[in-house]
Amino acid sequence: RSIWVTGVQTCALPISNALSHEIKTPLARMRFEIELARIAADPAALQRHLDHLNTDVTELNAFVTATLEYAVLERAEMSLNIAPHDFTAIVPAVTESVKRGARADLSIHCEVDSDAKTVVCDVHLMETVLRNLLYNAIRHARRQIRVTFAIVAQQRYRLCVEDDGPGVAEADRERVFDSFVQLGRPTGEKTGFGLGLAIVKRIVEWHGGSAHVEQSALTGARFVVDWRAR
Repeated sequence: RSIWVTGVQTCALPISNALSHEIKTPLARMRFEIELARIAADPAALQRHLDHLNTDVTELNAFVTATLEYAVLERAEMSLNIAPHDFTAIVPAVTESVKRGARADLSIHCEVDSDAKTVVCDVHLMETVLRNLLYNAIRHARRQIRVTFAIVAQQRYRLCVEDDGPGVAEADRERVFDSFVQLGRPTGEKTGFGLGLAIVKRIVEWHGGSAHVEQSALTGARFVVDWRAR
């Protein structure tokens, strides 16, 4: 069935500033590469500049896609397609799909409650939640990621994704779910656009649930989302 939900939109100014930065930076690089391509002295140099342009186009496209997805979830109203789904099949399938694109030395273990055959949710959105949590864990994990899904009370569900990475400092555990927040790595390397976890939080809120992060038994971060069937 479909249900309508309402929400509160976030402040536009910080978001518009972040949008401007994320768009202008690759555009500036692209202009620079175009100028270099125009004066390239040989085919190899031209190809190198074209490859750099293609990288920036790919990055910009990924950013636009993520931003549009987030914008849909930030609307004051939206419709959820709520229905029962078999998470004993869905969670392992999504995990395996993401695992195929991860680095070879990373172990990803998945465990699902055998009773989770009629989980009530918008399955497309909840698959997005799981994918985003896995992508986040892959960026930070050293060797191990664990995915668990369980029914913790009557018709209350809990999805956890944890890793053995550096974890999230206690002071950052709330703002890590804010839009365009990028905690990054100790090296200062950029690890995304800061929208994945914001999307997770918004989807779970649309389902009447919550998301938080805590210390994992694996020593890294343990992201937990839970919601109740409607």
